Amino acid sequence: MEKKLCPLFFLENLPLKKAVENFLFLGHHFYLLRERGAILDLEGRLIPYIYADGISKCYSHQEREILGFCQEIVFSAEKLTIFITSFHDLIREIFTLQRQASIFRKKSNILYFSKIEDTNTLLLKDLLRGSFQSSLRDDSILKKVSDFYIQEKYHAAALLEVHPFGFYLSKFAVRKEKRGFGLAEDLWLRIEERHKKIFWRCSELNPMKNRYFRLADGFQRVESWLVFWKGLEARYILQAVDFCTKRPNDFQSQNHLFSSEESI
Repeated sequence: MEKKLCPLFFLENLPLKKAVENFLFLGHHFYLLRERGAILDLEGRLIPYIYADGISKCYSHQEREILGFCQEIVFSAEKLTIFITSFHDLIREIFTLQRQASIFRKKSNILYFSKIEDTNTLLLKDLLRGSFQSSLRDDSILKKVSDFYIQEKYHAAALLEVHPFGFYLSKFAVRKEKRGFGLAEDLWLRIEERHKKIFWRCSELNPMKNRYFRLADGFQRVESWLVFWKGLEARYILQAVDFCTKRPNDFQSQNHLFSSEESI
């Protein structure tokens, strides 16, 4: 089994910046452990993702100081992600897989396409197959897509179809080995920039449903499906629900209903 190293620094007199710069060759991720743990906003709530491209004034002076350091380090490296947490929260994460860290990094480069012919179809189908643990029932499904949002390395993608009452979020996928680094957040932000009326469905068994409850304006349970919507006019909600519940399965097997943590 391949071992992946993540630098862990115990510092006394060695400046943190110098220590990090000396060990960047070990990998693209490292944990910055501090007694206060993850970054909190002014109301004491954990901030899961922080982008190096701009540090908001909503942080305290002490938090902005550590974020300024992280910003300097991230921009000095080609590709680097910093996990800010405490030692106790790191131990908890190891045993429970529940992250209690603020992830500090550059924003992902999300590409946009309006036609399937402009994408790398082989990489896209491989991403979907890996995320949903099943191949598409029919490749022509991709021809229905009107908007493709794809991370530049094809580690994540969101596919939407245009309808008279809004955009149907057909696929939302992140490669298994790339989950937990904020790619889903980057995709969602890009979607919200251009699409104010969206709807989608997921299985009751999908562990991502709790995130969707927070993102959506509303939802409805229909048989084994949860149908979500955001920005839809009230008069179109029933049509959206009807569309989602009647749409055939896009995949050859049913594995996708519950196996993927960051896929619709």
